[in-house]
Amino acid sequence: EYATELMYACSSCDDCKEHCPFGFSVAEILRGVRMDIVAENNVPEKVRSIRDELMEKHILGERSFSGDGKARIIYFAGCAINSERKEIGEAMLKIFERVDEDYDMLKEEWCCGYPLYNLGFINEFKEFARRNAKVFNESKAEKIVCSCPTCVYVFTHIYPEMGIKIKPSIVHSSSYILQMIKEGKISFRERKMSIVYHDPCTLARKLKKDDSRDVIKSIPGIEIREAMLHGRETRCCGHGGQMARVQEKTATKMAERRKKDLSTVNADAIASSCPSCKTALM
Repeated sequence: EYATELMYACSSCDDCKEHCPFGFSVAEILRGVRMDIVAENNVPEKVRSIRDELMEKHILGERSFSGDGKARIIYFAGCAINSERKEIGEAMLKIFERVDEDYDMLKEEWCCGYPLYNLGFINEFKEFARRNAKVFNESKAEKIVCSCPTCVYVFTHIYPEMGIKIKPSIVHSSSYILQMIKEGKISFRERKMSIVYHDPCTLARKLKKDDSRDVIKSIPGIEIREAMLHGRETRCCGHGGQMARVQEKTATKMAERRKKDLSTVNADAIASSCPSCKTALM
């Protein structure tokens, strides 16, 4: 039983892949093991509870945002923002209003399905993926904006790997905001402060694209100070891969270690572009 639980002691951050000369990912290897555990019906209770919650409610936590899904841009909040970091979703909606964007949200947003995929419930994941793709493709939206890096990665990489295509383009909110800045639709007042930026693992290593620093640099008076481990060398906050629910003690230790890293930088605030990272580092 203990050996089975250890198969879930991985945050899927892919730091291992970054340093492996063969480019192996422990998370990818473990995913196959977890699929075997599912097939053998030997899933730990904490893992099973995540699957059960998603199959019942189609989202982890509570759904806080909804709309009609009828606009040029659809904002996809994701589980973490809906249930833990509503302030991020609320701020993003204010930005859409400020730039006079034609935007909306889905009437009933379903999880992108990554927890199911990551924990080995592939059949259930495919059900979520097909449903989400159908809703997006029938929405007439041109673009889907997500504030969760994992949602972006799932929609742009994992769905296509499963043969499931989404017609609208998918962008992270930092990329959307940067585009609005370049178009002159967003400007900032001067703010004298220093920030240490924590790179989310998914943006830095899996997507290899994060426009957050350029957004921050657009604010007059802001100075970015880097932690020793940043960019693709970033250290995981511990809340990736459902670790906070499945291996809570390990996730907490990882978060404390990362907070210690960031606290050694003499900065006024920590900034990040992932709702789960914000929860871990607060």
